Amino acid sequence: MSAVAAVIVHRVYAAHAGKHARARSRILVLGSGPAAKLVGETLRASDPSAEIVGYFPAPNEQQVAVPPSQMLSGHSWPPPR
Repeated sequence: MSAVAAVIVHRVYAAHAGKHARARSRILVLGSGPAAKLVGETLRASDPSAEIVGYFPAPNEQQVAVPPSQMLSGHSWPPPR
């Protein structure tokens, strides 16, 4: 009987232990202007489990509104063909 109880306790623990780590959403925002900044602020306010990975600058943006530490740099846009 104690073995059955131990299996049940282990299953309940295993089902709920990693739930918080998996529930987190990672988001990449395309853009770095005022609209992208507003999107990031709105996501943070509405969903505390959302993690904004960074902002990737779009080719048509005229100004940057997000902090440089949150900007992602990488390959040039548009990608080479």
